[in-house]
Amino acid sequence: SVGGKGVLSRLQGVLSTFGCLIPPMCGMVYAWVSQQVSKGAVTADAAEDLWSLDDIDTILKNFTLAMTIRPKWQSWAVDRKNYRHLWLL
Repeated sequence: SVGGKGVLSRLQGVLSTFGCLIPPMCGMVYAWVSQQVSKGAVTADAAEDLWSLDDIDTILKNFTLAMTIRPKWQSWAVDRKNYRHLWLL
C-alpha cells in the first residue's frame, strides 16, 4: 500500500504539472492487503481503516462534482510564435 500511494502521488503530480485539476479524494490505491481484509482474513476493525471497492463510488462522486467547477483561470503571456527556440545550449 505504501508503494502504491507513492506511485499515485507521483502520477497526480505529473497530471498537475500538465495543468490538470486534481480534486480532493480523487485517487485510490487498492492493495492486496485491502482485498484480504475485505474477504474477512483479518478483523472487521482493520477493514474500516483501508480502502475498499465500495469507496470508488465516493471517489467518482467527488470527481464528478469537481468537474462542475468552472473557474476563470488567467494565464500568463507565452511566446506562442517561437516556442521551439533553443534557449539552453
